[in-house]
Amino acid sequence: MTHQKVGLTPLNDQDLFLVTADHAAKGHEYFHWPVVARLLHWNEARSKQAMAVLYARNLLTTRGEIETRFLPAGRELARRLAAGSAAGTEGRPRTLAAKA
Repeated sequence: MTHQKVGLTPLNDQDLFLVTADHAAKGHEYFHWPVVARLLHWNEARSKQAMAVLYARNLLTTRGEIETRFLPAGRELARRLAAGSAAGTEGRPRTLAAKA
């Protein structure tokens, strides 16, 4: 499992996926996981592996093939992680700000 540094906080793949999904969802309850995979430049296998852990932790649930829904705990964790890493990036996670 790789870790990516966001600000001063290293994020594992699952946390990075969760933060990026929250950004991609733009405040909506549902998001399409392939969009998140593209934003992260990840392949399908890596994305599905991260999602499997998030499903097991009761942070996300799926609806259909690509539509994924945040559970309340998942949304809360994503926002806490993003808030901890967004200083100086206009509220966006540094991982996304660095790619913009």
